Amino acid sequence: MATDEPSQGTGGTPGRRDGRAGWRGVAASLSIGLLEALWRAPPDRPGGVPRVFGGPQWPAGRWHRAGAVLAWIALFGLSSGVAALSAVQLDRFHILPADLAAALGLVTGLPLALLPVTPLLAWRIVTAGVLLALFAVATVGTPPDALWPWPAGALVVLPVVLYEVAATHPRRVTGAVGVVTVVGNVLAASPVVGTPLAQTAWVSAAAVAALALGRGVGGRAGDGAGR
Repeated sequence: MATDEPSQGTGGTPGRRDGRAGWRGVAASLSIGLLEALWRAPPDRPGGVPRVFGGPQWPAGRWHRAGAVLAWIALFGLSSGVAALSAVQLDRFHILPADLAAALGLVTGLPLALLPVTPLLAWRIVTAGVLLALFAVATVGTPPDALWPWPAGALVVLPVVLYEVAATHPRRVTGAVGVVTVVGNVLAASPVVGTPLAQTAWVSAAAVAALALGRGVGGRAGDGAGR
């Protein structure tokens, strides 16, 4: 005898179907974000005009341009110092060959100079350099202490880069950048080098905090603008 109750069929309850649809949406958004973060999204800012940490564009004018050039020179000097710090640490502390330590120092430090114009490209370079450094420490070097296998300079640069990426890119890119950074740069230290998970936890928390701060400062505006 027919009843007035709707048939549930094999699809489960409406709430369960909605839940599965929600998870599929999250997975699809994360997949698109990963593609854009790692490859497809243009790393440059709109129009290629430099900005300062998610703020307004540098204004035109002779003196303003001169100030911008001086600021960029100072930033390049700072990034060079960070690169040197990483190279010395990898050479002296982790006993990597000097040329390899210098190359990894450059890869993990100099991208800071790209930050005013192309934060996403800076992140791509730094995150690749940190992952390469982990494998170099594990395979070529002789790590005396697995508690800190990361280049120190890179972990100075990375929170600033994460903040700027989150402040200037949409939510899906920010989420993908966070996943790649935490999994590929921080948590990877446990299986690759033997770093305790407790040590990676607070570094991961610092990365997430930098992303959250960037989202709070400028990320919502980026979503509204369709970036």
